[in-house]
Amino acid sequence: MSTNCQPTSTMVKRRKPDGTREMLPCPVNISQYNILSCLLLRYIFWFMVESCMANAYVLIKDYKPLTGSRRSLVYKTFRLQLAKGLIGLYNSRKRYALPSAMTIGPELPERREGAPHYPIKVDKCGKCSYCYLQGRRHESIVRCRQCGKAL
Repeated sequence: MSTNCQPTSTMVKRRKPDGTREMLPCPVNISQYNILSCLLLRYIFWFMVESCMANAYVLIKDYKPLTGSRRSLVYKTFRLQLAKGLIGLYNSRKRYALPSAMTIGPELPERREGAPHYPIKVDKCGKCSYCYLQGRRHESIVRCRQCGKAL
């Protein structure tokens, strides 16, 4: 135990296996540790990221004169180049569900016994049935083997 806090208990919420929450007594120093440990781990993570960036900058700055480059690299420029390199081609726009994962609604034919819907590639483009139902226009070379609808 720690001498940081008085030896008293406080009530904290704990989750039961069935998902309900229950109030249980807990020593004050343990509840404070649980709260502060999350903040401390976040601080340590960002400290390590900053340290790695600073060390990489020092290594690059020492290596640049050997390559014959006359321009001096500024730390801010290095951080911007590093961020752009790490982000790369990432795009945060939402992706739509794949046609093979969509459920067959009332607009599409029902499944027959022994003839499941499977996507296949074809040579001719067609209007995607799923995107059409969503109000978008999309050309696709994937069709259903059974019903022939473009996906």
